[in-house]
Amino acid sequence: MTTTSTSDNPESKAEARKKRKAILIQQRQEELQGTERHDDGGNEDRSRSLSIASASVASDSDGASQQDDWDSLSKKQRKVQVRYDPAIPMDKEELANWRRQHRKVRNRESAAASRQRIRSRITELEGEVEEWKDKYNSAMERLKTMREAKSNGDRKKGSAENR
Repeated sequence: MTTTSTSDNPESKAEARKKRKAILIQQRQEELQGTERHDDGGNEDRSRSLSIASASVASDSDGASQQDDWDSLSKKQRKVQVRYDPAIPMDKEELANWRRQHRKVRNRESAAASRQRIRSRITELEGEVEEWKDKYNSAMERLKTMREAKSNGDRKKGSAENR
């Protein structure tokens, strides 16, 4: 008697994908509704496209028309991008300058964090090198003492045989 687990069943995998997609679309809708942005209606287009997609997820059972609806949306409508907007309204040029400045600040912070990670990794590796040097030196000392013991043992054997 053979039984298939639910993880091997292609239908259950498809259902799981549909559920994950519906959850993701719902989360994106909540993000868009929860944020107030000072753009020219870009969110309305995105939320409209997301509602189309979520409606197709909810109403579709075979998945074919759902994929068609998702494919019909342009990339701009589908893509939810994190935008950095100032708290006060600005004209286009001021906004571009503000974003450029904040991008430079984020880049500086990211570069500083990267340099710090590199420094800490170098410190960690230097400590590891010291450990390996200590192990090597102790192994060499043991080898030296073993060789001395062996040569002393050989000398004792040789002197005992000569007697």
